[in-house]
Amino acid sequence: MLTRIQIANLRNIAMQEIGDLSPVNVFLGDNGVGKTSVLEAIHTLGYGRSFRKQGGQKDALVRYGCERLVVFGESVMGGSGSVRGDGQALGVERMGLSRAANGDIQIKINGEKLQRLSEMAFRLPTIAVNSDTFDLLTGGAAERRRYLDWAVFHVEHGFRDVSKRYANALQQRNSILRRIANQMRLANPKNSSIDHDPHELSTWTQAVSALGAQVGEYREAQFLVLRDLFEDMLRELGGGALGVKLGYRSGWGQGVALAEALEQGQISDMSRGFTQFGPHRADIQVVVGKDVAGQARLARDVLSRGQLKLVVLAMKLAQVRFFLHAGSAGTLASKGARTEAGRDPQVQALAPAAGNTLSVLLDDIAAEFDRPRVVALGRLLAEMIMQGGVQVFATSTAIEPLKPLLDAISIDDFKVFHVEHGRIWAAE
Repeated sequence: MLTRIQIANLRNIAMQEIGDLSPVNVFLGDNGVGKTSVLEAIHTLGYGRSFRKQGGQKDALVRYGCERLVVFGESVMGGSGSVRGDGQALGVERMGLSRAANGDIQIKINGEKLQRLSEMAFRLPTIAVNSDTFDLLTGGAAERRRYLDWAVFHVEHGFRDVSKRYANALQQRNSILRRIANQMRLANPKNSSIDHDPHELSTWTQAVSALGAQVGEYREAQFLVLRDLFEDMLRELGGGALGVKLGYRSGWGQGVALAEALEQGQISDMSRGFTQFGPHRADIQVVVGKDVAGQARLARDVLSRGQLKLVVLAMKLAQVRFFLHAGSAGTLASKGARTEAGRDPQVQALAPAAGNTLSVLLDDIAAEFDRPRVVALGRLLAEMIMQGGVQVFATSTAIEPLKPLLDAISIDDFKVFHVEHGRIWAAE
């Protein structure tokens, strides 16, 4: 759990330290004074970037006139007095990140300089819910792939490496395909032969096939768990009657091996200049029943804006519950996961590091939902906080809109901070 954070040169915050953080932390202030910047600082510490789409560019985060921002965090692993499975006490971990306006990032954990930002993401997992979050349903498939990959990253030991290798293999294959497509367009109709090395294309096709199949297996196994948790969360938020279901599309034909799909599509790939099948084309379909033709109806085409917000909130809370289950002694497997995937997701699962706490960032959440939904959210968060794996950071223009949430969470140990023009101080 984060106990202290220092922020320097991030948006309108010149230099501020926030100490004595609790399981629930509330930041109050008028619009535009820096409340969201505090949440952005936490997210940036873990991921090197903001969660915001508009104004979240790398250069926009650095305070005007400054060369780089710095965020430092101090966390207690598992809480005071906690111990690991081997009986060793869990201590304080110190994390620091600096980011230049040009995007250069430097990170340190306990004074040791690290090269991979993913190490920080693993130690400081974060989920943000803000107005942009609701584009999860209306945005492109890449949004939903990131949603699923966040969960897979935190439980599957080999996913990070395999997905990076797949991305590299895909890039190499697409480079060859683009070269072939350009030659085909410029070729003399009387002599349509294409000068390329079939062995080179075959080599990268095999790599894309093997690595892509692994990425797909990782995703599908954990999707089945996430799907069941989503249905639970939607029901507990009062949206069970909507009948919303999640479906997974692998990025190639159902019941067809990726190798076969690549082979069947190779001529078309050569003509188009890119790879049409693979996990880079995967998507999560959010559907509500079927139309008269028997086709699934997308939730974004059927539900109201308010209903879509509720569905997205349930999807985000499913991530939280997923993380807590992954880090507990319980099981990640569901009945559906065992029967549909044909294997138990525990076989290759790696639970998050002992003691890691998930930071849940709620940006003006009370303005997005009515009171019953806010109360239901508070009850779910209370349960998650009691499990010891969640820390909440919430913003609001005043304490009154958040009272239903805080009353539902029903813990005495929460802190209120005031924010004004980049200055932050604890309420008395």
